[in-house]
Formats: sequence, structure tokens, C-alpha cells
Amino acid sequence: MKFGKCEVDVPEKSICRILVSEVLNPFYIFQVFAVALWMWDHYYDYATCILVISSGSVILSLVETVQNNNEIRRMARYQCRVRLMDGSDSSREVASTELVPGDVIAVP
Repeated sequence: MKFGKCEVDVPEKSICRILVSEVLNPFYIFQVFAVALWMWDHYYDYATCILVISSGSVILSLVETVQNNNEIRRMARYQCRVRLMDGSDSSREVASTELVPGDVIAVP
């Protein structure tokens, strides 16, 4: 096979890597400074509320990002049978992973 398989490899991101990229979001860095300032001013209840809500937001965002990444990986591995058109109006079915540049497929 001259071109190789027609596949897309989507690398899996680790939860730690996603978490670090999420926590380093400027919004959450601002929230950390806000919590520190509210605690320094002895507003412990308000600081705790900000901390709890921000932590919940990070966790929900982490779960959603992991689910989206898994769904993208699943969709990238999807393969099906397609009808490949030959030059003389004839066709044959092949796996979608066997397509190469220049192939003409019939769209139902």
C-alpha cells in the first residue's frame, strides 16, 4: 500500500495534563488570588464559597473535557464500508480505512 491506512490517530490526554491546563486558565489563577485576598481580609466564609464553587467548576470542566476527548478518539477510529467508483461506471465496496488520495466514492 503506497499511502498506508486512512486513519487518524488522536492521542489520549492524561487526566493530570488536562487538569493542569484547566487550572492554569487565567480565570482560575485570578480566583486563587481572590481567595487569598478575602482570607487575608478575614472574610473566610466568602473565600470558602469562592473556593468551593471554583473547585466544582474545575472538576465539572475536567469531566467534560475527558468525555469530549474520549468521544473524539472514538469518532476518529470509526470505519465503515464505502462504495468506491472505478473509471468505467462500476463500483466496489471497500473499508473506509483503505481509501487513498484520488479515490472517488459514491455518496448515497
